[in-house]
Amino acid sequence: MNNPPPHNIESEMALLGAILLGGAPVLSKVLPYIPDGGSFYRQAHGVIYDAFAKIGSENNPIDIVSTMDTLNSRSELDKVGGIAFLMQLGEFVPTTSNAEYYAKIVRRDSDLRRIIEHSMEIIDLGYSSDLEPQEIIDKATLMMGSITKDGNTEVHHVDDHIAEAINDIASRQNDHKVSGISSGYKALDDMIGGWRKGEMIVLGARPSMGKSAFAMALARNASRQNAKTLFMSIEMSMQMTIHRLLSLESGIDLRRISNSKLTDSEILHLRGARANLFDAPLFVAAKNPMSMSDIRSLCIRFKEKNGLDFVIIDFLQMVETKGVNRITEIGAVSRGVKQLARELDIPVLILSSLNRASDKRDDKRPTLPDLRESGDIESDADVVAFLYRASYYSAVEPSPIDEIEVIIRKNRNGPIGTVSLEYRPAIGAFSELSFGGL
Repeated sequence: MNNPPPHNIESEMALLGAILLGGAPVLSKVLPYIPDGGSFYRQAHGVIYDAFAKIGSENNPIDIVSTMDTLNSRSELDKVGGIAFLMQLGEFVPTTSNAEYYAKIVRRDSDLRRIIEHSMEIIDLGYSSDLEPQEIIDKATLMMGSITKDGNTEVHHVDDHIAEAINDIASRQNDHKVSGISSGYKALDDMIGGWRKGEMIVLGARPSMGKSAFAMALARNASRQNAKTLFMSIEMSMQMTIHRLLSLESGIDLRRISNSKLTDSEILHLRGARANLFDAPLFVAAKNPMSMSDIRSLCIRFKEKNGLDFVIIDFLQMVETKGVNRITEIGAVSRGVKQLARELDIPVLILSSLNRASDKRDDKRPTLPDLRESGDIESDADVVAFLYRASYYSAVEPSPIDEIEVIIRKNRNGPIGTVSLEYRPAIGAFSELSFGGL
């Protein structure tokens, strides 16, 4: 014999009775838990709740008369039990003080019912679907994730958080802190304020300009602040990614590490670099191909298990797509990255290649239209930065220490402009520009 799904009729009636007794103020308190009548087990209760919500949205008093009138206008009064049932609800509770408690019970049972329903759908997919296992896992993650997101957005008066915001601003002012994760470079932090939660940051550059090296440096700098950082490489293998990190940490030429041409002293330096990285909350995932679905699933699972503060993806155009319209597909990836940043409430930085338009101009510094294949990248991003090295276009052999410009072309929460850094290509290291330049 099958058990009935989770429900509590008494709590549903008590909640409706409390709203009838207390009117709009009570409704406003329970709306964050119960967004609509679909959360009720008994359909008639959901119909009455939706009538309350309609009356409240029109700034009319919620009572038996207004509820009866609204239900009559919808031809639903008889369906819910008529005026006799409304009168019964009005007498069901003596006080409104427990309305939120009743709402939480109704919400809990509603969530449990949805979990059961989605579990059955997932089982059906496993038995009958032609989908790959990972695709079923992704669908399951979306289904279950939607349960916790619905109806838990609370609305507050602005003053509820102003004092907290002012204290936070004052503390950062005194300590010279940024509002997000520091890039590790003061001049850049002064312009962008660090990598902020929920933001999508795009870092674009022509091939071999240094964008992967800069992304790795940003990842290492974030981990030094104890920010749990995930570097996702689609372009480079795990071995190459680790070699770059060891070169950056040890100061040993990447080519010497890759070719295994090291002295005993340099091997000791590598072991020292490993010791420095051992306790760093820096994680690496390297896979090709990798779809947006793969990225999303990996990040969600990782955050649930370990926590996650910052994600870097190298790079956008390498994310696997299945559509035939490349512009549409890249736009979908861009929106997926933005959604991921908002959903996980962390900054997500994604690298992007550029078209060749800048190479044909006298001033070869990248601009927003140079973002390759889709204008959606520009519109989705909160920050768009480009890397530019004059030596890239020079026939002269570059020096061991080069100058690189980080050009901020879009900054939703601050100014745009250019920051110059010193760049050591051999080890992929970046530092503040020395006084007076190079």
